[in-house]
Amino acid sequence: MRTTADVPPNVASEYKKAPRSHAIAEATGDGYTKTKLMQKAGTTTGAAPAVNDLLGGHVQMMFADVPVLLGNIQSGKLRALAIGSRTRIASLPSVATTAELGMPQVEADNWYGLVAPIATPQPILAKLHTAASEALRSPEVKDKLAAQAVIAVGNSSAEFAAYVKTEIDRWGQVINASGIKVK
Repeated sequence: MRTTADVPPNVASEYKKAPRSHAIAEATGDGYTKTKLMQKAGTTTGAAPAVNDLLGGHVQMMFADVPVLLGNIQSGKLRALAIGSRTRIASLPSVATTAELGMPQVEADNWYGLVAPIATPQPILAKLHTAASEALRSPEVKDKLAAQAVIAVGNSSAEFAAYVKTEIDRWGQVINASGIKVK
């Protein structure tokens, strides 16, 4: 959750008390945030228009991935209110998590994974996994990712598959509970 530098620092706790009293943008299209938290606000689809709306003062807050806003946060144009992750991030160590602010249900990490077609032979999958893991362990890649507030994990195929399943289950519950429908 991010905001312009002129919005009061306690706006996150104020928003929790009265969500309809603030105009908010999000950068990720139809989703839980848009459905449940932004019923009052007209939302912007796409990171660039949403950032422009935030910087231009058309909205007071925005939910977005840290890399989208990190430069503006570091330059002082925007202020990060909370990190929607279980733990704080190294690039913004003073920014509390949503759980620390009393909103543990607001958690949405971005993640990326390397996948291949289902019929890909196991030796090729193993070779791809080895190459990707080696790259993620390299100091150069770790540094480039860290500069964008990205944490390299590089877990096993089984661990990644299990994680994807938990994400599908978790977000499926959110979708069902919020009544989101495919257009």
